[in-house]
Amino acid sequence: MKRTLFFILVLLLLSAIACIRVEKKMVINKDGSGIMELHYAMDTATVNLIRSASEWSAAGDHPIEAPLENEGDEDSLLAVDDDQDKDWILFTEEEVKQMWTSDIMTLKSYRNYAEEGLEHVELVIEIEDMVQFIRNDEMNEGSMIFRNDAGNYVITTEAMFEEEDLDDGESEEQQLIEMRSTLEGFYMTVEIVVPTSILETNAHSQKGKSAKWVYDLEEDDSFLKMDRGLYLEFKGKGLDF
Repeated sequence: MKRTLFFILVLLLLSAIACIRVEKKMVINKDGSGIMELHYAMDTATVNLIRSASEWSAAGDHPIEAPLENEGDEDSLLAVDDDQDKDWILFTEEEVKQMWTSDIMTLKSYRNYAEEGLEHVELVIEIEDMVQFIRNDEMNEGSMIFRNDAGNYVITTEAMFEEEDLDDGESEEQQLIEMRSTLEGFYMTVEIVVPTSILETNAHSQKGKSAKWVYDLEEDDSFLKMDRGLYLEFKGKGLDF
């Protein structure tokens, strides 16, 4: 989930009033196809600021870069340039179509609306090959789906926050304090619905074939120091993705 955190940090640094909510649901069918429902919302003022910055960048052919402590550090967490993969938090229908249309996925519906000071986008994407999609998921870097030795399927992602991400000379607690402040208002849910019985998961809740993770900074910030990403194992009998 580091890519998700990466882009959220870049955006939130643009405005002290930034707030982001993300709700993602993936449904995997027995034939390996599936559906993803995605809803995200951000403070309208921040969205407008991002649009203005993007327009300036496009007009001048300049990459947008967040302020860096060590300007020569190519591996800095907040370096953003034209070589980065496309960011998934987009608001215009044209941008969304470009991002979520390929040989394995089709954008089925798009809705953009403003409500209570937030700009919302709701998407439904039809996916032909969920295995390929999960392995290349822009939202969750390091996402994997594989068949284990027992013949069952396992979905994993990288942890959102890892020890090697710490800045030199800064303790884990110091950086967590900074992240809590930067990510104020952050709320994210991930739900995965699988075609067979769930055998093991670290989801916060499970109902039948559905597993759901909830990351609400106001309620519990422990996800910032989790040493494990999402984990879901489900029966492979009768499946052949």
